[in-house]
Amino acid sequence: MEEVFEVYDYSNAESDEELEEGGRELLQKSWNSDSVKIKFTNTSSVYDIGDVVGAKENVTGISIVQKIIKKIVTLKNDRATISYKVGE
Repeated sequence: MEEVFEVYDYSNAESDEELEEGGRELLQKSWNSDSVKIKFTNTSSVYDIGDVVGAKENVTGISIVQKIIKKIVTLKNDRATISYKVGE
């Protein structure tokens, strides 16, 4: 069975029709997407600029592979977090 799952919260919808239409729009955006969002584990600090990362969707076989092009360190309340930008 093929299944696409995403949580859709539109608690401000004023009618069932408005809620359904918003859900259809979100689903169409998802189908037309050509990007992937990856959340690295707590070992993220081992990655660096130039490293190759990727993901594969097992049912369709679609995969994406990109190089890390930017490493972003954010300091908040004396705590550092690291995020990355990949691709172009």
